[in-house]
Amino acid sequence: MDNANRFLEPAGAMNVLTVGSLAHGEGLNADLAKEVRVRPITAEARAFSLLPHWTRLGGATKPDLVDIGGTLIFDPTVARLRDGSDVMSAGVLTLHHAFLDRLFTAGSGTSYAAPRVAFSAAQVLARLPNSSANLVRALLVNSSAVPDAARERLQVLGADAIRNVCGHGHVDLERALFSDDARVVLYAQDELEIDHFAVFRIPVPEVFCSEAGERSIRVILAYDPAGSGTPAPTIPDRYELSANTRL
Repeated sequence: MDNANRFLEPAGAMNVLTVGSLAHGEGLNADLAKEVRVRPITAEARAFSLLPHWTRLGGATKPDLVDIGGTLIFDPTVARLRDGSDVMSAGVLTLHHAFLDRLFTAGSGTSYAAPRVAFSAAQVLARLPNSSANLVRALLVNSSAVPDAARERLQVLGADAIRNVCGHGHVDLERALFSDDARVVLYAQDELEIDHFAVFRIPVPEVFCSEAGERSIRVILAYDPAGSGTPAPTIPDRYELSANTRL
């Protein structure tokens, strides 16, 4: 959360999905795990060691989403941090750029998390080929959640730390693509004139309000505000309504 650890431009752009990263594990292989001096920096599903945060401009959430991006380990033998490019177990497995010399390699960083979110977006678009960019963004954000491990570690720094570091959370592709018996996703794509509004009726089943248990309604808005000769930003907002909320 230090001021020096912030996103570089254009990562804070309003009209793109900014992606942070989570650790895939401690990053220790079988040999390093036996070395008591070698220390992991974090653990599975916790905020990645080098994940920066972003000052919320106009209340926007950045990063929008997070995904797996490897981790770092501290090796006192060489007196430095080592990432996936140095210790493969600390990174995310990927293809090597010089494939004739080496087929696979590993790396750590948000650059390895971003393609995973792009893959999720591509899967949504493949299932709903007529989706706008706004709808794809809305479905991804709707399905996301901050992992419990990351929330537990960051909550000591305050609620803003969780949002600034993890955004809306990690995408659950199954939730983004499908409804099920206990959860349904409704969406609408429309245009509004300035100073106009739309009213949507949400069919809430009786069992939703009558039975005990935790239930919620998420409302996602991804839209292009009226611009002034410049490309309009796309802003996703998420609101959560409890079962007791008056609709």
